[in-house]
Amino acid sequence: MFAVGTRFQGFSLAKHQHLVHLDVDETEIGRYGTAAIALVGDAKAGLHDLLEELRQRREPAPDRSAEWRAIRAGVEGELESVGPQAAIVRALRDGLPEDGIAVVDATMVGYMCHLAFPVYQPRSYLTSSYMGTLGFAFPMALGAKVGQPDRPVLSVNGDGGFLFSSNELATAVQYGINTVSVVFNDSAYGNTHLDQVQNYGARIIGTELRNPDFVAYAESFGAVGVRVKDVDDLAPAIRQGFTDNRPVVIEMPIDRLSSAF
Repeated sequence: MFAVGTRFQGFSLAKHQHLVHLDVDETEIGRYGTAAIALVGDAKAGLHDLLEELRQRREPAPDRSAEWRAIRAGVEGELESVGPQAAIVRALRDGLPEDGIAVVDATMVGYMCHLAFPVYQPRSYLTSSYMGTLGFAFPMALGAKVGQPDRPVLSVNGDGGFLFSSNELATAVQYGINTVSVVFNDSAYGNTHLDQVQNYGARIIGTELRNPDFVAYAESFGAVGVRVKDVDDLAPAIRQGFTDNRPVVIEMPIDRLSSAF
């Protein structure tokens, strides 16, 4: 296993496998498993040097791109079988221009974004990384838009997470910050609710929500509120939202999802 620029958390090796770990921070190497070979250095420079070293030692291996494409197709098929999340992620990507910035919260659709949302440019896909800080996406999106005013900025939110900081709609309206925020409304902290159903005998405590009308809520601030009920309408609504000079909130009611992924 060759790991580059990752803590390697959450992975386990088979007995016959060995870990080669390249990271700029040597304290990350070995934190979650012993590395057979530790390489300390910048990812780009380290990969370049490693490639040059390998070229001196052997001829290039046969082209395996067809094999990789087949594996990727298999993974995509697995993601499609989970539920509607994969189609929703495609709609999000279709609505956001290639130079746009996506800010993804810790939400059920957001977890699928981590696996299936195509990213075309550096620093255009923002998450809370390992922190999992629920509710960060909307205020982060406002900051991204202020920092990159000429680029469209989309935030992907669950209903519970959006309400953590939705009062910042006042700031967005006051200063004319045009972000498009999609709120997937299942009237729950979806992932924790699913955890309670699957692992705690369906004992539901504090994960079902009484939400506002998100369209009326956005409009009460002077923002734009939109509701879409079908995934086919999502991408056009996002594209339309980027033509405005006000913050736009798109609510999409969804059923409770059966899997975070």
